[in-house]
Amino acid sequence: MMTSAAVANKLVCVCLRVQSYVEQVMLGYLRLLVNSRDELSLARIINVPHRGLDHTAFTDVKHEAKRRGLSMYQVVVVFVVVVVVVVVVVVVVVAAVVN
Repeated sequence: MMTSAAVANKLVCVCLRVQSYVEQVMLGYLRLLVNSRDELSLARIINVPHRGLDHTAFTDVKHEAKRRGLSMYQVVVVFVVVVVVVVVVVVVVVAAVVN
């Protein structure tokens, strides 16, 4: 059985790791605001919060960016805008059919 001091030590270590992770993610978002071509920052934040993206999705984005001559950030933004437009169009069409 662990002593209360050992439990406290483990909690402190876990808290410090979580704090470090949160700081890295926050800095990643801030770095992207300053430099949208910062692929390391994009890699750090692309799946935070969890979006179901894995290494394959990141690689696909990288290849698409290279193929189009854009930054990875620009490819991601274009994708998000297209998805939002499609969702809005679907909602408008469904609303028109219902009414």
